[in-house]
Amino acid sequence: MRRLFYMLIFITLLTACDDGATISELPTVAVPEALGTATVLTRNAPPAGFRDGVNFPDVDRGLAVLPAWYYESTLAFEGTFAGTSRATGGSIYLRTWYNQIGQRRRVVVEQSGDLLGIDVQTTRTLEGVRLAERVFLVEDNTCASQDTESAQIIADLLAGDLIGGVMQATPSGAPPAVVNGERVWRYDFDAQNLNLPSVTFAEGGGLTGMTGELWISPEREAIVRYYVNLDVQNAFIFNSDAPVSGQLRLRFDLYDIGVDPNITRPFGC
Repeated sequence: MRRLFYMLIFITLLTACDDGATISELPTVAVPEALGTATVLTRNAPPAGFRDGVNFPDVDRGLAVLPAWYYESTLAFEGTFAGTSRATGGSIYLRTWYNQIGQRRRVVVEQSGDLLGIDVQTTRTLEGVRLAERVFLVEDNTCASQDTESAQIIADLLAGDLIGGVMQATPSGAPPAVVNGERVWRYDFDAQNLNLPSVTFAEGGGLTGMTGELWISPEREAIVRYYVNLDVQNAFIFNSDAPVSGQLRLRFDLYDIGVDPNITRPFGC
């Protein structure tokens, strides 16, 4: 939690970007593609090793062993300061590219909202690039620093640091589907098994509602999609100074497994 706190402070000081995202209902559940609709429950079961449940406390756990990928992750809140009618909100949108060869990684962070004291009219982009032991920080398309702690923090920022994951989930019994180009199985979970590193609660606060979906690729041993909507009361989001109540949206999508993202040294660095 302390590591996340310092990362969020650092991002707050350097960047803000309004992506125009609004809280919405979960998208329509992915439709199985040519996989049949009349299979019995046992035939719908995931492969061996994934039938008794899965544990992904961080949504991007295990991805470092895959050769290459790209993912998008969002943590967004809309609501009011608790006990008032004053509206508030904020979001962090994270895009990450990775190639195992040479340990290359690129992270782009966009942030908006007043929960972190950000001027929502200001639009800025922060980018961290890791090329093995070298790290670079780019701000507003300008190289800001090389091989600094600031560059390292952004280049190594993880989706799990922001949105966490699920401590325990079990197969839903639904047929396998194709999501983001991967054959996946859907898993069920409850609020008690959520890992929420960006959320704490004031006295009397807690979750008042949840909807969510989790899709796992046993072949990749990875989460391909994780969508959750949470109704929170008297919660501290992004280490906010005052508790808030409203809806928190968590999103994670993994794409392009095995596709080289061609990460190179940023221009001007």
